[in-house]
Amino acid sequence: IIHTERWNDLYKYVYRNGELRPFHPFISIMELSVKKHGLASDLTLTPQEMAQLYHEMSQIVGADKRLEPLAPETFFSARCGFVKKMDARSYEKDLKAVFMEMVRDGTLTGQKFEKLKLGLQSLESS
Repeated sequence: IIHTERWNDLYKYVYRNGELRPFHPFISIMELSVKKHGLASDLTLTPQEMAQLYHEMSQIVGADKRLEPLAPETFFSARCGFVKKMDARSYEKDLKAVFMEMVRDGTLTGQKFEKLKLGLQSLESS
């Protein structure tokens, strides 16, 4: 038997100043590495991390047609209020694909890439 999906999502934390703090995995990625190699295949996000990534991307990029269908209220609108794990994984796949497209086409590079990471970091420290 091969299991490709965990029962529960793994929440990431960092120990800093005597306490555990949430850690968004996109804080640690490097732009050049992502552009050259893509995202690690085992890099998974919790639903909360997905929502944070979408929010920061939309704040930094602004109105972009690629992000419109990924607005959580749009993407999950037909789910009757319940989001199953496979729904979240589908959303994660689409969100990462748009993220990679934006990195590769120059929409989300340089200052904007760093601003995204800083935004995710400030969400974690609040």
